[in-house]
Amino acid sequence: MGHLLLRFSPHGREDAERVVDWLVRDDGETSEGRATASELAELVAALPPWVADPANVTAFVPAAETLAVTCDVPGRNAAQLLRAAPYAVEEFITEDIETMHVACGTLTRGAPVRCLVASQAAMRDWLEWLGAAGLKPGMLTADAAALPGGKDTATVLIEDDHALLRGAGELAEVDADNLPAALASVREAWGDDEPTPTLRLLGVGATTEMFAAAGFDVERMPMSGSVLAVLDEGMGSVADAVAGPINLLQGDFAAKRAAGDVWSQWRGAAALAGVAVALVLALTFAEGVWAGHQADALRADARDLYRELFATDRVPGRPARLMKSRLGQTPVDGPGFHRLLGELGRAHEGGGAAE
Repeated sequence: MGHLLLRFSPHGREDAERVVDWLVRDDGETSEGRATASELAELVAALPPWVADPANVTAFVPAAETLAVTCDVPGRNAAQLLRAAPYAVEEFITEDIETMHVACGTLTRGAPVRCLVASQAAMRDWLEWLGAAGLKPGMLTADAAALPGGKDTATVLIEDDHALLRGAGELAEVDADNLPAALASVREAWGDDEPTPTLRLLGVGATTEMFAAAGFDVERMPMSGSVLAVLDEGMGSVADAVAGPINLLQGDFAAKRAAGDVWSQWRGAAALAGVAVALVLALTFAEGVWAGHQADALRADARDLYRELFATDRVPGRPARLMKSRLGQTPVDGPGFHRLLGELGRAHEGGGAAE
């Protein structure tokens, strides 16, 4: 099964026409490029049918247009936590909370809740733009959320004159000049009691010494592919329920699967089940025909034997029952038909020998 990944232009790039970076994985082959809305529509039309399934489409939006927050949310169950999350997030934003969309990570009573916030207007804009190209993503998240990382690890990806940052529950997109200050803030969030965190540095344009001075063990990572290829790889390394990227497609923006899409998933299985049922019925019918044929053959043999033993051409009813009756046995009590027939045969042979 293939997968399509898209990334909207980062850091507020002022393009005459919006473009996205795209990457397609299909049957072990990978291709990528950049496309406008019309070019993306042509790409989608040329892709196999799997692209129509939202589960096979992932879109990354600029981290600068989102806000990652970890906060305490009151509530006794997941439903209450979900309803209370926007009010807990409200103190971290300057916009009206009614205009914002809040998506949550794992909801556990008594545990801090990770939230990813974006404006409702931006959400509609992203989804409408993708929809015009014939796409319904199943995952929509901040690009920095897909950077590889861990509990005691921060990751920086330097791209031209800006950088993506993930660490200590924070996601950010900052200018390269402001990166040291941003990392100092991230390092402070870990505190002095924690082990010295590791900073994974991807891309070029910065020295390891400047980050080591901020209190990190710096590990420069090779970056042989594009930024989107790094994000694709990162999705696999951080895609877990606790620390994985938060899907913005929740609530009113949740990806909805059409009834036809659901049926298409089961169509093959239903066809296979129908063939199996038809085969079983055909075998059962054939077995019944064969059994009937065998019964007719045995009944004909019994009639021939009856005629031979009792010297008569007319055999009314069932030969086995008539034989038992002639021998003075009831159909229920007494020895069985096969035993009586054997004894009669032996007597018949003895009588023939005496003659």
